[in-house]
Amino acid sequence: MTADAVVLDFENAEVRNSDYESLKPEGWLTGEIINFYWTFLERREFRTEPSLLFLGTYTAYRISNAESASVTDNISMQLSGELDQRQLILIPLNHRSHWSLLVYCRLTRT
Repeated sequence: MTADAVVLDFENAEVRNSDYESLKPEGWLTGEIINFYWTFLERREFRTEPSLLFLGTYTAYRISNAESASVTDNISMQLSGELDQRQLILIPLNHRSHWSLLVYCRLTRT
C-alpha cells in the first residue's frame, strides 16, 4: 500500500491514509474527512430530506476567502438552484486550523 493510499471510498468521497492518520490523538480534522462525512450524511442518512444542503469545505473556503464580488457572484449563480430549494444550509468554516459550523435557516433568515 502506498503511503497516501485511499483507505475509504463512499460514492466518490475518499479518505486517504494521511487523513485517517490525522484523526489520532493530538491530530486534527481535515477538510477531506468533513467532505467524506458530508457525503455520507447527504446520500445515506438524509437522502430523503431535500431541505438540507451540506456545503463542501472547498466551496465554503472559496466564498469566505473571495477577494472579489465576482467570485462569490459566480458561486452563488452556480448554487442558485440548490439554495432556492433548501431550508437549512450547513457550512463548514476553517479559520487558523480550527473548524466551525455555520448553520443558515431560511425560515428564520438566521
